[in-house]
Amino acid sequence: MMDSRDRMMAVLNGEIPDRVPYMELDMASHEIGRHYGVEYPEYKSITRLKKLERIPGWRLLIKSKIGNDDYYVKLLVGEVEKYRRLKMDAISVPIAFLPIKNWDTRRGRKLVMPHIDVYVDEFGRKHKLTPTKYDQDIGFYIGGALTSEELYDEWGPVDPHHSVRMKVYNAAVKESKQSDGTHSPFVIPGIGGINEVTWEALGMPFFAKCMRKKLPFLRRVLDDRKNWAIEMIKDLADNGAEAVIMYDDYGFKEGPLIRPDHFKEEHVPRLKQIANAAHKRGMKLIMHSCGNLNELWDDLMTVGIDALHPIEPTAKMDIFQLKKDNPNLTFIGNISPQDLQDKDPEFIREYTTRLMTECKEGGKYILSSGHSINPAVGIENYLVMRETHEKLASYK
Repeated sequence: MMDSRDRMMAVLNGEIPDRVPYMELDMASHEIGRHYGVEYPEYKSITRLKKLERIPGWRLLIKSKIGNDDYYVKLLVGEVEKYRRLKMDAISVPIAFLPIKNWDTRRGRKLVMPHIDVYVDEFGRKHKLTPTKYDQDIGFYIGGALTSEELYDEWGPVDPHHSVRMKVYNAAVKESKQSDGTHSPFVIPGIGGINEVTWEALGMPFFAKCMRKKLPFLRRVLDDRKNWAIEMIKDLADNGAEAVIMYDDYGFKEGPLIRPDHFKEEHVPRLKQIANAAHKRGMKLIMHSCGNLNELWDDLMTVGIDALHPIEPTAKMDIFQLKKDNPNLTFIGNISPQDLQDKDPEFIREYTTRLMTECKEGGKYILSSGHSINPAVGIENYLVMRETHEKLASYK
């Protein structure tokens, strides 16, 4: 029997594994986690912490907690045990998108954390921590912080070589190998691409204006993001990574986020450079891109990605036809989280069965949800999906 690393790499290399792998980008359902024995700390809503804002210098208190590498190592590496308990074949460990910039000055701290429940990640994207009925706070994107050229330049470059990145990756790999022999998930580092971290940092109004009237500036930003990703890939390769997941959404539910001609002219050449950098170092490039990509598909297929996630079914992405038409691409997906939340168990069983018969054929398929397992997904439908996968996964 293959282990998780060999199983995942076999699929990405176009070989037939012993069974269809299963992975998720995120497992945020505490109900499901507890079913598998995952323990969660006592929930303390962000609303209870708002009293900190009354304390002069409260940002320095926050900095003392989250302004160091060890905080993120403990936070992110702790996910490995969860994925081990759920017996997933891979875990995506993000080594980007962290609020690690500009903590050293008073002005910088106000930019990074304008309010106790709002933070700005290293790319300049604002998130609001929001309490939910699921005993956890969720950081929702609420807009861009870099809404002018001046603000972008003041924010400064994102450091691809920040010490926290390889500390997190190497600690996650080490933790995954400290298993009792029953299961070790394959650790795949997650990085940013060029589109999602650009438009979300600039905000959609300014991003759209840049496409029309400030193209030289937008090209500079896209090049900054491309160069950052390439440097990340170099560091990861030097640390033994065999695959990387690049998060880069390009679609709304009904169509692409940007014009197809803009994608072809401005994005495809830069994405190709990222893919080439990975392949030059023997790494596989997995792309996560939500939304309806149909109008971008032909150009996207020239980039050279090895796998695509999640082939979102609620965005009119037909994984069954796409897999037939693209035999050299590995597909990862695509049971809709909305369906896992709302549909009856029989629907989940039937759809998973179809995936595990039609997409399984010929290899180059990894079962996953159509994005991630969000807090609203309950245990019954999740277990139906897992049990159906288990029943049909073997290639023997």
